[in-house]
Amino acid sequence: MADIKVPTKSEFKSLTGRTGMGKVFKRKSDLDAIFSALEKHDHASGMDAQISALRAVRRACIQWVTATFGTNRASSGAVNQLLTQSNQRFLALMEARYAGSQSSSSQVPGANKITAVPNLPFGKELTGSDVKRTGNALQAGLAAERGDRHWGPHVHNKMKALYDRYAATGGSLSMGAWADHVFPANLQDDPGGMYLGGANQASAPSAREISEGVKYCTKEERAAYKLDITAGVVDDVDGDPYDTAGRETHFSGFGWAIFVLGFDNILYSNTHLVNLFHHSSFFAGEPVQCGGEICCIGGKVRYLTPKTGHYRSGKQNFYRMLSFLSYHGVDLNNVLACPEPHVSPMKFWRAADVFSANGGAPSTPPVQTGGPGKLQNAGVPQWPVPPMAL
Repeated sequence: MADIKVPTKSEFKSLTGRTGMGKVFKRKSDLDAIFSALEKHDHASGMDAQISALRAVRRACIQWVTATFGTNRASSGAVNQLLTQSNQRFLALMEARYAGSQSSSSQVPGANKITAVPNLPFGKELTGSDVKRTGNALQAGLAAERGDRHWGPHVHNKMKALYDRYAATGGSLSMGAWADHVFPANLQDDPGGMYLGGANQASAPSAREISEGVKYCTKEERAAYKLDITAGVVDDVDGDPYDTAGRETHFSGFGWAIFVLGFDNILYSNTHLVNLFHHSSFFAGEPVQCGGEICCIGGKVRYLTPKTGHYRSGKQNFYRMLSFLSYHGVDLNNVLACPEPHVSPMKFWRAADVFSANGGAPSTPPVQTGGPGKLQNAGVPQWPVPPMAL
């Protein structure tokens, strides 16, 4: 591919019959944009200038082919060949320009590894195989974030398929370098996705999703999401009563936030941003004691579920979270908990009853069935009063 040559402006004019007598009879100006791009390429000096000029040639060719689609044009063969040549030359220069480059992903060096659970003063102790079962299994969604970039499953699947097409043609850049440099250029030069790599702007992940991926926090960054609980009241890192009325999760909507209980016995919470900030973000993909969704209004926990696609929190995990809250003074009789958020309709019991059922569904009738309703704007999820107090 490195030996691919792009014809000069004069050579391409000859190929399309725009020199000599052909120039006299062919007065169309539809190839002028391609001629202009080739002229810039003829005089481009340096790798970056050549790359820029080749992109201009690609764009001009694509615009011409698109405009003449379905027509029988004598120049079609030459233009399509030029498009192929300029693209191959572009890829060859990109290989040379970014050889050995990986990506600008948020990979966290030496991410936290699972540590022995200390002797905790609340709930059941977790040791040995229990620790391994608690948040330690990497589900498919989490595994997808542990490559070149921490993409969410939706982004990862799309990008992996497109990258495989690139690699099948002989491309040797890492997936991260390809995503940073080749893929965005192809999207810009071929918005419809017909000619360069097969991706179109309408269905492609956003530029932010591609460049940033899912955030993986360092220990210092994680501290910004820390919650403190004193006498049952939850405060954010600034010491203000924690309130999720203006927060949002993809699953439950406004009024909710995601949370994890780390093996450091600290609770962390934030808004859920699909493909940008997940449950895995807090501990850089490493295990946690429990993950889920929380509704907290004015420092008081109202709703709680173990809903997390990454960690698949189960009964044991949820029991652990309820133990933690109870130990810190949260009245579980005044919290509604859904131990099985994936079951429809969702059923909420008093958290105290779920705690007594070891994190599972109690045998008693639920306080609320179907959930509080998904809000489309910031607000407070419907709270059943009575029997629940504020």
